[in-house]
Amino acid sequence: MRRKRSREAALAAGLCLAAAVGVACLAGSPGCASSAPAPSAPREPVRSVPAPGLFVASASASASAVPAPPVDPSSSAPPSASVPPPPSPPPHLARGDGSPADQALAQGDAALDADQLDAAKRAYQKAARLAPRDPAPLVGLARVDIARSNSSLQYASSPDDPSLRRTLKDLQRAVKLDPAYAPASLELGRVQLILGHAQPAIVALRKAVALTPNDPEAQSALGVACIATGYADDGLQALSRAAELDPSSAARQRNLGTALVLRHRLADAVQAFEKALRLSPDDPGTLNDLGTALATMHELTRALPLLQRAVALAPSQASYRSNLGYVLQQQGKLDDAIAEYHRTIELDAKLVDAWLNLGTALAQRGNLAEARKALEKAQQLDPQDPRAKANLEELQELEKGDAGAPAP
Repeated sequence: MRRKRSREAALAAGLCLAAAVGVACLAGSPGCASSAPAPSAPREPVRSVPAPGLFVASASASASAVPAPPVDPSSSAPPSASVPPPPSPPPHLARGDGSPADQALAQGDAALDADQLDAAKRAYQKAARLAPRDPAPLVGLARVDIARSNSSLQYASSPDDPSLRRTLKDLQRAVKLDPAYAPASLELGRVQLILGHAQPAIVALRKAVALTPNDPEAQSALGVACIATGYADDGLQALSRAAELDPSSAARQRNLGTALVLRHRLADAVQAFEKALRLSPDDPGTLNDLGTALATMHELTRALPLLQRAVALAPSQASYRSNLGYVLQQQGKLDDAIAEYHRTIELDAKLVDAWLNLGTALAQRGNLAEARKALEKAQQLDPQDPRAKANLEELQELEKGDAGAPAP
């Protein structure tokens, strides 16, 4: 759908693991590396409430999240996976029949591949004039519009984009011209996903899959739509099929791995991420995904070097640093974890989970005053997040204990 990017949408809002990062619990909870409090802790440390669901951008970005599990104050959420990028350019629209209209389509396809959007638009417009009843030129023009809009290929990423609303109407017209033309239904579903039209998107994408069941792009787009709207089992089935049809795509393996994490099949997710890493060994997102999956399984020793390499390859990616901080914190390396959280906040001061984790790490360190500042900042950023409230309540109990303790 976008230049230099596949039509496979980036994982939508239900597909990413936890927003920015999982929140480290400082008591020994099922989400920690150990089931007992840290030996050096002078008191019961602050615990964290897990993120209320699995989101794509932040703990509060719940508009399209998978239905959230109940909040369990005794557990801890794991770090987050990143959004896998689409792997390949869109398939061409030219059919190879040698007609003047098809030649114009081929010119448009080549120009779009080369990122020459104006030339692509002119070629597709020529094809539309030569073959006004052919839906393919309308699909090509839609691809140009989507590339020009630079919209993120995520669910509801551009709900108010007027150009995409116009593109939606053109694609609806393309479907009417030829209901059996699968690319029109596929692109229609993608645009509806970007605009946040969940159910119409699923209808269009199911039709695309029915028309071309062996197209990995159609299967992948349907998987994204299903998971974005809470149909995780259907989404996993479609993404599994996409990975099967396109086994050389690292991005499809990453999508599959993230979907498996959502279904709590962590060992299978690790296998998918490991395959993705073999296909793309220097991709920081894949390194992050594998590291966070291993961290979720409490395999911190294996997770740490992967996250360190992800940060080295993408030092400006705030969520990777926050994930690294989480693992360091779970290993008891509080000073290193606190340093990573500070670096994370320098990159993205609105990352709620980084503030929460910083607060819990500072509390573990015994710096209750600074811990309060961090937790209050998290609450200020997202007043509806229950984790900040829970941590502040526990911090208040610790502060009362400190106030009542005899002076040395």
